Amino acid sequence: MSLYSANADTPTSTTTTSEPTNVEVEEQPQNSLSDDLFLHSDYIEVREAIDIAMNEVDGVVEEVTLERDRGGLEYEIELSHDTDVTINAQTGEIIDIEYD
Repeated sequence: MSLYSANADTPTSTTTTSEPTNVEVEEQPQNSLSDDLFLHSDYIEVREAIDIAMNEVDGVVEEVTLERDRGGLEYEIELSHDTDVTINAQTGEIIDIEYD
């Protein structure tokens, strides 16, 4: 169940940067979470989650989603080369790295 998703558009040519050139954030339909959830200081920001993922795995960010799973919130960060990194949104701990 996604709360927010972000898609990165990158040039088709080879690039030396690992930063996306353009990130669009789309608000997903409201669910059972309260509106003030993201104001709570116990959760890391999306930029920090991306930094954590990119310190572990090389690639370009293609998509970021925030989901409720395993009893809490998790960032799912999809990187180029079919790699997904799941990060606990409260602790910043890497839960899983999946190579497809």
